[in-house]
Amino acid sequence: SADTVVIGKVAPGKMDAAKEALEAQRAATQQSFEQYLPGPLEVAKNGQVVTSGDYIMLILSSDNDTAIDLFQAGVQG
Repeated sequence: SADTVVIGKVAPGKMDAAKEALEAQRAATQQSFEQYLPGPLEVAKNGQVVTSGDYIMLILSSDNDTAIDLFQAGVQG
């Protein structure tokens, strides 16, 4: 399965580095499924890195929108 969730609080001034690291993880996951199953490959291709304030999330799932909504609601309070 390519399903992945990574959530973290980012230190001041480190958001760009955190985004790069999570994008690299998404790309590595995509690459690992390119020779195998089409379902997990699509999940990896559609993965997203999302930020809200000092928080960041990498989501690879078949329902990214719901996960993003929950993430944003959770870090607002």
